[in-house]
Amino acid sequence: MRKLPIILSLVCLLLVGGYFGAWYAANKMADTKLREALARTQDKADVQYDSVSVSLLKQNLAISGMEVQLRNGAHFTVGEVVVHDYDIKHPRRPQYATFKVHDMAIPVEEANFRGETEAVKELGFETIVADVFVTYRWNPSNKGLVIDPLEVNVENVGSFHLASELRHLDVSKLRALELDELAVDRLHLKYNDVVFMQAMMENTRENEEELVRYVSEGIEEEIVKARLEGRDNAAVSLTELGRYVDDPGKLTVAVTLDKPMLVSEILEMRKVTEIIKLFTISITQQ
Repeated sequence: MRKLPIILSLVCLLLVGGYFGAWYAANKMADTKLREALARTQDKADVQYDSVSVSLLKQNLAISGMEVQLRNGAHFTVGEVVVHDYDIKHPRRPQYATFKVHDMAIPVEEANFRGETEAVKELGFETIVADVFVTYRWNPSNKGLVIDPLEVNVENVGSFHLASELRHLDVSKLRALELDELAVDRLHLKYNDVVFMQAMMENTRENEEELVRYVSEGIEEEIVKARLEGRDNAAVSLTELGRYVDDPGKLTVAVTLDKPMLVSEILEMRKVTEIIKLFTISITQQ
């Protein structure tokens, strides 16, 4: 019986030692693999980072203190990137991944915003700060890409949510603008405004009274058309939009594709009203 505590202590030491040994090996391997991956992108960007760590318990990988300098001069920093799921069987072109980007900071400078720099500064931004969360899956058999979700939260602006499913996504054809087979099976977009759109609308109302009146009249005409055509949801959303133009508040816009469509079919449509009819659009405000 006296030997039992000693045996248990030795087992605990072995387990702890094994865990930290595995943790050290995993961190060393992750750092090596990351450096190899970044070396393959040197022609496009220079990426520096402070540290990389692997959590065996949470089964994730975290890269901290990133500085990214693109070859075109654009640059930004990232506080931390956390990879929760990753296709280790295809490390060069992973077929699935889930990751979070915390504190991405993009300075409002000429290198990043070019001719729009002053316009962005006039909106009150010196730095654009955002968090991003994304999960994607790639199906090589039908060249299908599922992104669900892509969430972007921009400080002092609002949040964006995207869920989509594409088929026949061929990058080489996309570059050549050959879109005959590209299909959108599912698309849902949602934007929740914090103060950005509200502030812009209030500023427009103060400085562009004629424009606001023109937009309001146009919305009223579209409401009448929607009701005559039996598009009740569109009439409700347009009514909310008209209320927003008259008295801006916190805006939420949701757009959902009603049925799968070929991108080529959408591009053949000449009228914006035809394209709008493909979607269910919901507009609400507080």
